[in-house]
Amino acid sequence: MIDDDCVEGGVPLPNFITTTSGGAAAAAAEEAVKKEFEKGFFDKMAKEALFDVILAANYLHAEELLDASMQCAADRARGKTVPELREYFGLVNNFTPEEEEEIRKENSWAFD
Repeated sequence: MIDDDCVEGGVPLPNFITTTSGGAAAAAAEEAVKKEFEKGFFDKMAKEALFDVILAANYLHAEELLDASMQCAADRARGKTVPELREYFGLVNNFTPEEEEEIRKENSWAFD
């Protein structure tokens, strides 16, 4: 508008009232509401749908959606044993019992 000489001296902006008051408390409350919404949204979602959202968010570079959906997947995986994780993610165990035992010895911290 200014470059086309449509206004002289600037662009008029109307006064408005914000719906949220600024400050750390308001931001923290807004973040808590957002996290609660995300939890409710993703908790109702089937595993396959959640994985589809993760793929779509990654493809679209939707970082907040990707972070939220990945957090849900991590929460679902938390506390599961290796066999439970294999079943959940549909992974086949390609290790022989000897190889698996060696891996468990080398990485015992991961199996505690």
